[in-house]
Amino acid sequence: MKKRVWFGVTLVLLLGLAGGLYAWQPWSGTEATTGATGLGATYVVDRGNLSRSLTAYGEVLPRDEATFTFAEAKLKSLHVKLGDTVRAGDVLAVLDSTQEELALARAERALAQARADGVPTTIRERELEHDLARASFEETTVRAPFDGIVVEAGRTTGTTVGQYRIVVLDRGELLVKISLSETDVGQIRVGQRASVTLDAVQGSSWLAEIVEVGLRATQASGFGGGRVVSATARLLQPDERILPGFSARVEVVVAEARNVLRVPIEALVQYAAPPVVGQEQTASEERGEEGSRPPGVVTGVREFGAAEEHTEPLAQRPTQITERDTSSRVSDGTATTQSVATSRDWAVYVVEKGETGLRPVEIGLTTAQYAEVRGGLSEGDVIVRYPTSTRTSSAGATQRNVTLPDIFR
Repeated sequence: MKKRVWFGVTLVLLLGLAGGLYAWQPWSGTEATTGATGLGATYVVDRGNLSRSLTAYGEVLPRDEATFTFAEAKLKSLHVKLGDTVRAGDVLAVLDSTQEELALARAERALAQARADGVPTTIRERELEHDLARASFEETTVRAPFDGIVVEAGRTTGTTVGQYRIVVLDRGELLVKISLSETDVGQIRVGQRASVTLDAVQGSSWLAEIVEVGLRATQASGFGGGRVVSATARLLQPDERILPGFSARVEVVVAEARNVLRVPIEALVQYAAPPVVGQEQTASEERGEEGSRPPGVVTGVREFGAAEEHTEPLAQRPTQITERDTSSRVSDGTATTQSVATSRDWAVYVVEKGETGLRPVEIGLTTAQYAEVRGGLSEGDVIVRYPTSTRTSSAGATQRNVTLPDIFR
């Protein structure tokens, strides 16, 4: 009986020791090629809408504004008050017209005398004098020049003593006047869509459209101000909460692509030559020896900023205009600015059957989060999202460290 017990205990100890020795053995490094779990986060290539915006600040303005100022001594009667809605031609105020009426009567007599004398040049002079006198007389009745709302009616403050002022605004259409840096104005075009938010009305936004872009640059006010160009956006959604004079934040959509393949920015890596997935680097390629590699063989995923061709990050490169750019612009004809890189610049690590392979891609519009894929991938492909340490799929693969480009970070 005791022998059986000791035999059982010995068997358990031996099994435990064997398990411990197995667990102690170092991994052979195949976990990255046997399943996606060893690769870290992955991303399934999908479709979506991308847009890039430019932010500017400005002030809400009415479509039209009329200001009437006159001496209080001339006021006979005031016909409106603050907040009144008026129609074009409505009487706002009546001023004393004694002098104007006298001048008009004299002009009428002079014109009648000239016509009796029959001298053509004199008749014409008296007609002009009569027209001026009548216009001055009619101006003593102050009328609304358009439909609007009275935002000021009464004695003015902070100006000449004894002055009255009436201000009428046309709020049928509200505008936002913004200032653009001279380096950004080239991205703005009439007809581009925009979104407007106001500090005075939290939690809401309004659609707008660019209706005018200035034709001259001026010096910006304030400390350190540069050269700016004004532009005007028209609010498309009327709202009584929006008052002229409110400060506004305007985001103008300067580039967009709809229903396109996309990948996260952080999944992109740069490489030195168009790769052929599955071919190994040779020792001579590692040393950079010329003529030692067949055309198209991977020469290694270089760290961003290394002394290789196209070392600048995507965000710092000049825009390249291609035929593909034209076909991918907004359907309404709006010109857009897009950052374009050819397939020799960028690649992603594609996961297939648990293995990773470097695949070149052609990218189009880039935003802070995503890049449009114009070639090299299909919807549903699985890629490595953060390829800071990735193994290739070839036999005897070696680990390659990749430094991501700082695109829009």
